[in-house]
Amino acid sequence: NAMIAIGELEAAIGLLEREIIPPIDREKQRNLWVRATQMLANAYFLAGLYQDALEFNERTVAEANKISDQMTKVERQIDAMSLHGLILQKIGRYKEAVKDFRDGIAMAQKYNRKGQIAMVYSNYGYLARDYGAVDQSIEFFNASLKIDEELKSRKYIASDNRNLGLSIIIKGDYNRARDLLNDALKTSEELHLTYNAAYCYFGLGDMALRERKWPEAEAN
Repeated sequence: NAMIAIGELEAAIGLLEREIIPPIDREKQRNLWVRATQMLANAYFLAGLYQDALEFNERTVAEANKISDQMTKVERQIDAMSLHGLILQKIGRYKEAVKDFRDGIAMAQKYNRKGQIAMVYSNYGYLARDYGAVDQSIEFFNASLKIDEELKSRKYIASDNRNLGLSIIIKGDYNRARDLLNDALKTSEELHLTYNAAYCYFGLGDMALRERKWPEAEAN
C-alpha cells in the first residue's frame, strides 16, 4: 500500500506478484489473500492495466464472499465492489458501474462503515464527472468530504479536495478550484501522497492553460 501511495506501481506489482501473494494459502489465509489480491488489482488499475485489474478484482470478489467473519467479509466486499465499479467505468460499462456504487453505498450504510461510505461516494463522483454529470460529481465529492472531515482523515480529505477542485475547474470557478487544489497539494506533499499530488499539479496546469497563463502552465 505504501509503494502504491507514492506512485511506485511497477515495483508494487512485481513485489505482490512474485513475493507476497504466492506464499499465501488462499484457503487457510483467505482474508490475507483477499487483501493482497485487492492491492494488486488496485495497482493494475492505477497503472491503466484495466483488464488485468478486472481479472484480479473478480477473483477477489469471489474469495471475499467466502470469508467467515461477517464484518471482515463486508469490509472486503465493499472494497472490491467499489474498485470493480471504477474498473467498469474505465472500460465504458457505466450502467454496471453505477450498480456497483449504489450497492456498495447501501452495504456500507447498513453496517455503518463510514470510511467506506465516503470512499464509494468519492468513486461514484469519478463516474459522474467522467459521464459529464459535473454537478452530481460535486455532490458526491462533498458527501465524501463531509464524512472524511468527521473522521479527521487528512489523507482522504486531501483526495476529496483534489477531486472537488478538478470538478470545479470544469464549472469555471478557478479561484475556488485553485484553493482546493493547493490545499490538497500541501497535505499530499506533507504525507508523501505522490499520486494525489501529481493530480493536483495536473489540475493546476490544466487551469493555467484555460486561463492562458503559459508560464504557470509549464511550471505545473
